[in-house]
Parts: sequence; C-alpha cells; structure tokens
Amino acid sequence: MISNELAKIFHSLSSLNTTISELRDENINLKQGITDLNNHLSEVDTTLPDLNKQAISFDTRLKSVESQVSKDNYLSDKLEVMETKLAAMDQQARDCNIEISNLPERCGENLVTVIINIGVLINQQIQASDIILAHRVPRVGEKNKRPKNAIIKFKSKILRDNFVASYRAKKVLTSDQLSITGSSN
Repeated sequence: MISNELAKIFHSLSSLNTTISELRDENINLKQGITDLNNHLSEVDTTLPDLNKQAISFDTRLKSVESQVSKDNYLSDKLEVMETKLAAMDQQARDCNIEISNLPERCGENLVTVIINIGVLINQQIQASDIILAHRVPRVGEKNKRPKNAIIKFKSKILRDNFVASYRAKKVLTSDQLSITGSSN
C-alpha cells in the first residue's frame, strides 16, 4: 500500500514537474514576446517624430499647392478678362474696315486708287490720306476662282459708314464703270 501511495505521489510529482517545466517555457516565450513588443514600441517611438515632421511638411506643401491653385484661378480669371478686352479691341480695330468682294484683280493694281475711283462713282469724296490700309486677303481654297476680297481700312468709322451708305444708295456698281478690263462684275 505504501508503495502504491509512493507511486501515486511520484506520478503526481512527475506530472507537477512537467507542468512547471511547461510553465517555464511559456514564461520564457512571454518574456521574449514582451521584449519583442518593447523593441517594436521603441522603433515606433523612434519613427513617430519623423512621421510627425513628414506630416508637417505635407501640410506645408498642401497649403502651398492650395495657394498656387488659388493664384492660378485668379490668373485664369484675369486671363479671361484680358481675352475679352482683346476681342473687344480687335473688333473695335475692325470698325473702320470694309470688305469688297468680286472686285477684279489686276497685276500691279493700286487698291487705294480703285477705292478713290469707287468714291467718285458713288459721290463720296475719298482722299488717299483717308485710307490707312488696303490689301487683298488670301483665298480660302485653291479651287475658288473668284477674285480675292479686298480689305480697306478708313481713317475713321464715320468715313467708312458714309462710304457704305453712298454705295448702298448707288445700289449697282460694275467693273466697267471703274474702267477695269475683263468681264463685267
């Protein structure tokens, strides 16, 4: 009986010894895990200030980009205003112009003289000094056989308006009346 009891006690002690050994291994693993966790936290503590500096840098750059976008919007609005003004000035520059179509072309022609002659025919006195510019515009297509249109820029809008009104009053004007040779246009 005592030997049975001793065997049970020995078995219990052996089992207890195994459990204690397992607990030691788990304790070692827990200590290693805690050490690893502490090392990881130390790395986080080390990198956190760098990340904070990066966040501040990103915030500064974002504000700079937002400022630039705001400036670009301002410049875009300013550009639109300038384009509108330029278009208005371009239109105003054309206020003194007329365009004459179907005016026969001659080699070495003097459009100023032609306009002065038209003025005589429509009873609108035009001087060479009243004309700032006289030229032909290029054709749109090569197949087009019509004469190039002539652009005439007068010294003033009033002179241009008077010239156009006198022409309309005359209604019909042909190349024969201008002593331009060729078919009558």
